[in-house]
Amino acid sequence: MTQISCPAAILKRQSVLEMYGVLSSPADYLLCDWTKLSDEERFLKVLRWALEIQMYFPQTGIQDVKPYNPIIGETFSCSWEHKDGSTSTYVSEQVCHHPPISGCYMENRQHGFSYERTVEPRTTFHGNSIGSTVEGENIFTVVPLDEEYIITPPDVNMRNLMWLSSYLEQNGEMTVECKKTNMTAKLIFEEKNNYGMSGSVFKNNKKIYSLKGNMNKVVQLRDSSTKKTSDFAFYKNNVRTLHPSMKVKKVDEQDENESRRVWHKLTKALYDNNLDIASVEKSIVEEKQRALRKERPNDWSWETHWKPKLFSSKGRKSVNGTPLFVYNQKLTKKDM
Repeated sequence: MTQISCPAAILKRQSVLEMYGVLSSPADYLLCDWTKLSDEERFLKVLRWALEIQMYFPQTGIQDVKPYNPIIGETFSCSWEHKDGSTSTYVSEQVCHHPPISGCYMENRQHGFSYERTVEPRTTFHGNSIGSTVEGENIFTVVPLDEEYIITPPDVNMRNLMWLSSYLEQNGEMTVECKKTNMTAKLIFEEKNNYGMSGSVFKNNKKIYSLKGNMNKVVQLRDSSTKKTSDFAFYKNNVRTLHPSMKVKKVDEQDENESRRVWHKLTKALYDNNLDIASVEKSIVEEKQRALRKERPNDWSWETHWKPKLFSSKGRKSVNGTPLFVYNQKLTKKDM
């Protein structure tokens, strides 16, 4: 749902790159000394965060659902100042437009964690619904421990697009894996079933926790050894509900390729609820990009003619063929 062109009436008032920033917002419980936690404690923190990030998506209706498609070379950056005095930062760049690929990176240097993504949304139509699969790579890293958590998100579907009551939900499987500690979580999202989900956490191939709940309410965690059940992930904590305060430069202080400057006239029209002007402003940006594409030589390709400023190619692809990118100033042990 992030790569198709849609009418202004259903647009979210932000670029895809800014939405990815919202979906990278660090929760307070990540602001800790990771080296003093057990394997299980670290894993459960990352799992809870990944699950609560996914709680952003469930909604009814199609209002405020479609972010703007970034232009090639578009960037977005922001930061969060936390109550403990630490700061988290986020940067992103549209490294390719056809196919649409974004490089994203969030870090907190004081607490030694980062979250790096290469994101390529792929959209399919199914009669009365639209499905979106996110290809690429998502890695949360605990830097002092050289510990990577590979997060594979579920698909997102918009149901009843043409008739009946529309709603947005996840379906399929989500996994979180840490090879260093040999821990894995496998979660299943139930289609057309009140946002239900269930799953298990394994360590050394032995199930140690089970999860069950609703993505628009609460997900509970059950300890397989003690049989104790507790509330684990909360819809009320998702970033759509909490609206974490991101610090972003004023539009007139941004470069021409920064998201809020690229799209500020469209965003203003949407805030003014002037859909006619919004459609015009959206078309102006898109037509400018089409004109630029026509000026390029026939053999132009982003792989050979385009070099991102903030991210570099890893020289490899994901399982499904998405080229992977790495942030040029990624946090390492030497920086801490």
